[in-house]
Amino acid sequence: MTLLEGEVYILNEKATSGLPQRIGERCVIIDCLSDSLTYDYEIEFDDSTTAKVKESELNKLTPDDVEWMSYIFTANKVKYGNEIAKIKKIDYLNRFAEILFKDGSSITASFYGLKPIEMEVDSVEEFKFRVEDKVKTHTQDEQCNGLIGSVVSTVLTDDNIREYKVLTGDNIYFFEECELELVEESTQELPFSDIDEDNTIPEDLLSVFFDHYKNDDDTYTIPKQLLINMLTQMYE
Repeated sequence: MTLLEGEVYILNEKATSGLPQRIGERCVIIDCLSDSLTYDYEIEFDDSTTAKVKESELNKLTPDDVEWMSYIFTANKVKYGNEIAKIKKIDYLNRFAEILFKDGSSITASFYGLKPIEMEVDSVEEFKFRVEDKVKTHTQDEQCNGLIGSVVSTVLTDDNIREYKVLTGDNIYFFEECELELVEESTQELPFSDIDEDNTIPEDLLSVFFDHYKNDDDTYTIPKQLLINMLTQMYE
């Protein structure tokens, strides 16, 4: 016996007599049956069912097999044409998958015609807003209208609708793309800039807050730590 326990293999067409319905499925060797005269290995399928097989009934994975497994079937949903479908059964040997549509119908499709949903969700081109974007809501629900928050995640629904999970304060809501607009970050103006067009600070404020630091020549000497505290308060 040359195959390794714990490794992933594909059940091939030589299992027709014993496991015809499982041909093309992925499996893992869980035991080497050195004492058996009929079978060489005990295997476990993805659905946790087990079976005994001969070594000739197992195919080793090729680099291409590994690529397809990681590319297509890390998801349980795929896009076929313009429709969203769930993966029902996978034939790794022939690279086909049985997919189930929302209306209950199903077809067998080639790997090459399927696109994983996760790839669309993570794609910047597919979504108008990104995670951490600041957005404002526009919805008929008065309680949720006009809120400003940050996008925390994106979701593509079974109906191929883009939804956004938005954090506003301590609350999280879901909104469709049409209910959101991007809030452009503006440069924050310094305090007191609006008090006077000539940028003069009223004398009474100086007297209240800075009289202790006034010099005889009508200038002010302000400690460094006080300036730091003032700037910290300004930008909090």
